[in-house]
This record gives sequence, structure tokens and C-alpha cells, in this order.
Amino acid sequence: MPFPQIRAAGAFLLGISLVLGSAVPTAAFQSAKTSTTQSTLPILKFGDKKPAVTRLQVLLGVSPITGGFFEKTKAAVEQVQQQAGLEITGIVDNKTWRALGIKSAVDLKAVPLAADETATSTNTQIAKKLPTIKPGDKSTAVKRLQVLLGVKPASGSYLSLTRAAVETIQRANGLKVTGIVDNKTWAAMGVSTFAQFQAIATNPAAMQVSLPTLKFGDKSDAVKKLQILLGVTPVTGGFFEKTKAAVITAQAAAKLPTNAVVDVATWNALGILSATQFEALPTAIVIETPDSIPEPDETTEPAPVDPAVP
Repeated sequence: MPFPQIRAAGAFLLGISLVLGSAVPTAAFQSAKTSTTQSTLPILKFGDKKPAVTRLQVLLGVSPITGGFFEKTKAAVEQVQQQAGLEITGIVDNKTWRALGIKSAVDLKAVPLAADETATSTNTQIAKKLPTIKPGDKSTAVKRLQVLLGVKPASGSYLSLTRAAVETIQRANGLKVTGIVDNKTWAAMGVSTFAQFQAIATNPAAMQVSLPTLKFGDKSDAVKKLQILLGVTPVTGGFFEKTKAAVITAQAAAKLPTNAVVDVATWNALGILSATQFEALPTAIVIETPDSIPEPDETTEPAPVDPAVP
């Protein structure tokens, strides 16, 4: 069964009736009621049989598509709610629809009533988007991110330590350093599909954290990653004097033993907290593309050339 995406109508009429009471003209009230009804998503629960259930099943990847909300559909809904950090009720309310990428009745009607190629396309576009995570968020998705990055504790709250780890990944991969985990940042961490995201454990103990120990004389791609992280040039992959000096400087700044051995504590001091972060580091310096370099001001005169200078 395809994995659903990890990602309202308010009390508008009630608010109007409480504030304005009988002063609201009947025609205006009816117009507002009609407009709200058109944009309201249905609340679906166990036992329902209707076209909206069919669209829900297509969106969730439940098969066969029956239009009946029973055990298999309920289990899929509860899985979505669990992944999105919602209350697990098995009832599809507005929050659950939003977790599936459905924000309005128009979105829902765009989901086909049959699991054909169009439905598969819809699932890919809606139900399998990677979540965008930003500082301040609190969810199971954040917990998966923290486990992936090796941030401890994996609290599910996106705070300063998580942001520092995300920005390290973005900086190392030549991405815009925003702290916001978008598709490019997920890809930099080796996650390109929702299935891969969902496969990330929410229990830190389930993730294998293994960082290489590097020392003077080593030659490997791991040393190249280290050199890029430290800003050592040229990037040779050989751990010699220049790399050793940079490691000792980093250890001293972090108040670690200055032994020039890159162990777990040294990696952590460099912002690398897990094997996943390490693997995401490039082995070559990221060069800016010409499109990202601003054009010179046309009004700026070129600097005079001194003919005496070779």
C-alpha cells in the first residue's frame, strides 16, 4: 500500500450569528452558508459509504476501492494521523485532510474515483510529498528529522540544536542556509521519497550512528569530506599537516583534547552528529553556478591597470 503524505473551515457562521444575531439579513446568511458549505470538507468515519470515501481510499492507496469506510481504511487513516502527530481517532476531520494535502472541497474533488494511472499520479503529487519542516515546528516529522540527524534528545520540537544540524547540511551542500527542511535539504540527507522518510525510525536507538575515525596519514573520501568541512584547500583526501592543523584548531575551539584524531566528539563539534549527516557531505567543493553570481554594475568603471605591475 503506498505511503500517505506526512503533512479549515472555521466557525464562520457561528461567529456571525453570535456577534450580529438577528441583525444579519436572511439572504446574506444564506449566501454565507452556501459559500461555506461549498468549501467545507466532509468528516468521514467508520461505516460511511459515499464518493468521498472512494476518493479518500484512492488518496491513501487503500485497495480494493470500495467506497466503504471499514477496517482497512480506518487503519490507513490512523497511520496518517500517527505520522502527522495528530490525535489517533480514525475519523477524517479537517486536520487529517490537511495532513493528506487536501485543504478544500476543490482539492478533494480533484482526486479521482478510481485507482487508475490518474489516481497514481494524484497520489504521487498529493499523498507522497515530503514534509516541509521549519524552526518552531513540533511533530513526529521533526522527531524523524532529529533521529536522522542524530540530534539528541529526539523531542519532536524543532529548536536551536536541530536548526544548527540542518544548517550544517545546507551549508555543506551549497544550499541556501535557511534552517527550513525543504525537498533539496531532504535530498541532501539522502531522502528523496516519502517512503524513505517514513522508513526513518522515531526511536533514536533504532538508528545506527557510525562516524569514521580519521587520523594523520589517512587517505580517503572521508578525509575529503573533512577537509571541505574544515575549509582546507586543496581538497586532496590526504590527512597531512594542513588538515591536522585545522583539526587541532577545531578541537581547541571546542575545548576537546587536541590530539588531531577526528573521533565522534570532534565530528559533533563540527556539527556532524550522525552517519547520515556525514554521508551527505560532498567530496568536492561546491562551485556557485554563473546564474547565482550577480552581474557587475554597468556604470562601474574598471580599475586602472598599472603597467609597472606584471
